[in-house]
Amino acid sequence: MVVRVIFFLTILGCYFVCAVPVVAQQRADPPKYTAWRTNETMQIDGKATESVWSSLPYTASFREIKGGVNAPSIDSKLKLCWDEQYLYVFASLVQTDLWATLKTHDATIFMDHALEIFIDPDGDRNNYAEFQINAYGTVWELMLTKPYRDGGKQVGSFDLPGVKKAIRLHGTLNKPGDQDKGWEVELAIPFAELKPILPSDKIGGQEWRMNFSHVTWALDVVQGAYRKKTGNDGRALPPVYFVWAPQGSVNLHLPEHWGYVRFAEKNKN
Repeated sequence: MVVRVIFFLTILGCYFVCAVPVVAQQRADPPKYTAWRTNETMQIDGKATESVWSSLPYTASFREIKGGVNAPSIDSKLKLCWDEQYLYVFASLVQTDLWATLKTHDATIFMDHALEIFIDPDGDRNNYAEFQINAYGTVWELMLTKPYRDGGKQVGSFDLPGVKKAIRLHGTLNKPGDQDKGWEVELAIPFAELKPILPSDKIGGQEWRMNFSHVTWALDVVQGAYRKKTGNDGRALPPVYFVWAPQGSVNLHLPEHWGYVRFAEKNKN
């Protein structure tokens, strides 16, 4: 009788483990990062020569968006700091084929290789911002009322005109045949322009939900120019999203699975 009970409980336990959705098994706890306050005068030039940058750690290398133990990764990563006016971002993105096509503001930037930044300051999963930039420095800013799965809509009037930006290329843009290494993005995002979604004017001590994505496309070289690699149906292969906080599925708009960024008051430099 005892043996039967133990056998039954073992089978029952296996059932519940196996019944856990695959996406739940793939997601780890959301990552965390501390953004330190700085008193330095920041020069947005893509070089990150200020001493505060050298004193700060990078995030972990980005992983393929679905996550999981064996998820591919890429050594793209970034650092954050802040002062009274700006959130500063310095991203180092690995790219062996530097390529961009879009030069019009508010174009669909993720159709190129791109950096995407998602910002939900109060963590309520509603009214969050998204910022995208390509290697030309072309940007697309969005605000969503809520995730698309919940019927979210884009707020058409949202822009961040005060953003300072710089791109630094390690290679040559749109030139096949050489070996590129990647690109760096330095940003200063004004808190004043995020005011509609900030929980308060006092940034120190806040903890935001955020995520970062490096969008990469598979490319071919056709007549000396990059073209998106296509499948048997002639359509472009989908991009690969490498992210800071894996989502368990190919969906960046799952703010409950984004990471946590804490704004520390103590000056790092």
